[in-house]
Amino acid sequence: MFQTSIGPYDGNSWESLIQICLKHKYADERYRRMDATVHGDLGIEGYTLSGRVFQCYCPDDDTTTADLTDKQKDKINKDLSKLVKNEHDLKSHLMDNKIKDWILITPEYRNKDIHAYCNKKATEYRDKKLSILHDDFFVHVHELDDYAAQIPIALKHLQFKLDIKESIDITSEYISDWKDAEISYTQNAIRKYGSVLPPNKPNREIKIESLTNHCVKNYLLGSDILRQWETRLPEKYESFVRLISSFEHSVATKCMISDENPNILYRDINNDLKVVLEQEFPELSKTMINTISDQVVSKWMLECHIDFE
Repeated sequence: MFQTSIGPYDGNSWESLIQICLKHKYADERYRRMDATVHGDLGIEGYTLSGRVFQCYCPDDDTTTADLTDKQKDKINKDLSKLVKNEHDLKSHLMDNKIKDWILITPEYRNKDIHAYCNKKATEYRDKKLSILHDDFFVHVHELDDYAAQIPIALKHLQFKLDIKESIDITSEYISDWKDAEISYTQNAIRKYGSVLPPNKPNREIKIESLTNHCVKNYLLGSDILRQWETRLPEKYESFVRLISSFEHSVATKCMISDENPNILYRDINNDLKVVLEQEFPELSKTMINTISDQVVSKWMLECHIDFE
């Protein structure tokens, strides 16, 4: 499976996702899916009656930048050649409409040179003077971000789970540097974990330090995933921010008036938050729910929303 910014996909699952996106994004242009089961897909996976045709591509496995670019170029080259082979059949589907934009939809491209390749192929195929191509025929590459508004709809329809992975490596040195830079936050966590752990706990100071380091790591990893979520799906992220803001007030109040053991209170807050996130964001994977829940609780520990004194 190829790890995209919203989870792992292969060619089939990627096409299923994108078909839903295209139906919503280009509904006003009368998008039509090309059924491959009868006479093949003729080199395209769908088209609009406004002159756009689409092809999907997702590698089956994670790969290098160079290999990904080569595979994308190969896909473009092979499927454009099918325009020549299937010119007559495509004309019957397009009716009097001519193809102005040929679009490859792939999870991501990592080398901007892919655009130069697209321009080169567009010129090559304009020179062929095919009856189905517009005089201003262009070749494009779209990636996941181009369908940010449609992705949540498609995920819900297909019951796929959003599973964003961290893009940074949190080393012990990174954590140490962060703690040195954010001394007040670090001291908050040390004090609060000191309240959670009983005074007679063996190796208590070592465990407080370990818990603080774990808290910082959860905060940093979760913050990275939240930044990606905000970029990919800003409307869903804004809903999350509003929910956490509301939940935060109840947490602060509960900490002030609760007579529970700090250890139990800490556990209950974490569990309650995960339940709320699962209810409000069923499209998120279990792993992502756990990660962002841990980030929120860690943030509260580092700041002042959870306190046990």
